[in-house]
Amino acid sequence: MTARIAVLTLVALATALAGCGKGGPPAPAGPSATARTAPDPDRAWTAEEISGDPQGYMTWADAKIQRQVSDREKRQKSLSARLAEVRLRQRNLDQSIRDVENLCARMKAAMQRAEDEDRWPLKLGGRSFSAGQAGAVIAQTQKYVEDRRPLLGAYDGAVARLEDAERALRKDIEALQSLRERLALDLERVRLNVGMEELGVLRETESEIAGYARALGQMADESLIMASLPPGDKDAAVDANSFLNPAQP
Repeated sequence: MTARIAVLTLVALATALAGCGKGGPPAPAGPSATARTAPDPDRAWTAEEISGDPQGYMTWADAKIQRQVSDREKRQKSLSARLAEVRLRQRNLDQSIRDVENLCARMKAAMQRAEDEDRWPLKLGGRSFSAGQAGAVIAQTQKYVEDRRPLLGAYDGAVARLEDAERALRKDIEALQSLRERLALDLERVRLNVGMEELGVLRETESEIAGYARALGQMADESLIMASLPPGDKDAAVDANSFLNPAQP
């Protein structure tokens, strides 16, 4: 009996050594090998494929979600820059209108005093103005305000649209991150029990991801919003004193 055990031991040892000399059998491909292959973003998974390779499906879905998050983060960065630009232009225009309105009011008051006291030419901003010149300044400043005040409404609308788009992107990013977490939990359910209910949950996830992709494509484009604004020369910051150039009546 002892001799038989010794023989079996020697046979087993010889077999093992022979295997080592040939390099041994190739290691089976595991999850790490699958992870090194970039998932095809356009692949359409069938229920049979999902049930046969839930891990592969989850890797694919997770990559799709990450891509959606990345796309929205880039879009949000661009929107933030556009929003800052529009707000600056809006503030410049608003301040210019206020300054020109103030100059017009001062000129009107100075002109009224000059008429009441019969003191001509009037003086404003270190310069002298005849009645005709003062009237010309008032007409120019009023025209400037009348032409540009409606533009403030365009800026209000553009700011509101950009803010809405940025808010929608933030909301989508949060929802996608939550979806990614839910995806990990769904994977555990599938591993424990691959049934119709679990597969249905995964297919719903695929539908949600596709819905987010469509929503991003339909979102307001900031370049179109910017194109709806007036040319830059219409809202450039203006020095109100530039209107105090005496002109002939």
